[in-house]
Amino acid sequence: MNISLTSISFLVALNAPLLLQNHLQASRSHTWADGHGDLEVSYINNEWHWTLEEGKTLDSVQIQLGKSSLSLIPDLPDFEFFGKPESPIWVIPQSSQSGVPFMRIPSREPA
Repeated sequence: MNISLTSISFLVALNAPLLLQNHLQASRSHTWADGHGDLEVSYINNEWHWTLEEGKTLDSVQIQLGKSSLSLIPDLPDFEFFGKPESPIWVIPQSSQSGVPFMRIPSREPA
């Protein structure tokens, strides 16, 4: 299956707020602020299982994004779903940058 980086970025951007919102009230045991991590999904026994950054469950990881991840929502029609133009948005980069989490989605098919 061929998926472009743009498609992956769109998928992550579209789903990350929903995934993270569901777990905001959960207790976090790990803060991820730098380096590489994977967002993986498996379908086991009729349930979706999400893991992040070395197999940790989503409800055990807090992603810490700093000023280098802060951007503004562009005033373009393609970005309206993010919210009001010029509002702040934090973006995890598509390539590794020092001091920022670097998330990727493995290209293998989910289990």
